[in-house]
Amino acid sequence: MRILIFAISILIFSGLLNGQPCPEFHKSGICGPVATKDGFKLFGQSKSALFEINQTSKFLVTFYGEKDYKIICGTEKGYEPVKFRVVDQSDGKVFYDNSEDDYNESVGFSIEKTQQLTIEVTLLAEKFEPTDFAENRACIGILILWKKTPQLGF
Repeated sequence: MRILIFAISILIFSGLLNGQPCPEFHKSGICGPVATKDGFKLFGQSKSALFEINQTSKFLVTFYGEKDYKIICGTEKGYEPVKFRVVDQSDGKVFYDNSEDDYNESVGFSIEKTQQLTIEVTLLAEKFEPTDFAENRACIGILILWKKTPQLGF
């Protein structure tokens, strides 16, 4: 019985020691401090995940009309840059590609009518040289903020 309890304890504690705080990285990592700036609110479709260097992942986001949005993409220190693209789901047209903008970490835009956009994310880590397999991974956070588009004109 003691051996079983010891084995379970080792498994639980080793998982806690090796785990990275990726599920909430978009709230607490490099992205988090700007969340309430300028009246923007956290959009529920923000995400975080553990990525390997040169891994690309995509996720579909529904952006609702008559709102302003900011997308902020960040990773752990030393694993920069992160490439991200925003692609229109209906026609495959690239809405924004940060590789054409010196890997800028954020973009802001307004949506007039509800539409679905795909966000493609790649961890490039161009200047990082991993020394072992565990260093080949890092957290990435995609923070999406929104606010109602203000009335323009008279």
